[in-house]
Amino acid sequence: LLGREPVEPEAIDEPGLLEFDATYLEPRTGEEVAYRVRNFGIGSLASLFAGVLSGLLGVGGGIINVPTMNSLMGVPIRVASATSAYMLGATAVASAVLYFSRGEVMPVLAGAVVIGSVIGARIGARLHHVLPQRALTLLFVVVAAFFAFQMLLRALGTGA
Repeated sequence: LLGREPVEPEAIDEPGLLEFDATYLEPRTGEEVAYRVRNFGIGSLASLFAGVLSGLLGVGGGIINVPTMNSLMGVPIRVASATSAYMLGATAVASAVLYFSRGEVMPVLAGAVVIGSVIGARIGARLHHVLPQRALTLLFVVVAAFFAFQMLLRALGTGA
């Protein structure tokens, strides 16, 4: 929410150790946007933590990975959320295989959730291309705050 502007990588400044320059095509304007990925070590540790939480609690690692990539690593929110969605596939498959092999998955319930998730993901991907960066950031903060509040209520044993 701090609204810091992305810093353009300078051509005269070589990326440091475990840093790299990248670009993406901004779908709203067609403009190529440059950025520099930094703090790779911290980002990797945060992703490890996100993976542990995801496997342990069944929560999406994106709630940690997106702000980590955006705030700490300098990755634009649009790229961070798309990268997180991509990473979700790998971690979800690994967890699903383990849980299914233990008999902890209800196939009928999982099937219904998959159908809803696929439809929702297609709608979200379309909106992702038309919403401004600031709106994506605000939406992410609102959703994260909602789930944090809901988890706090459950931890305190007061409902939700």
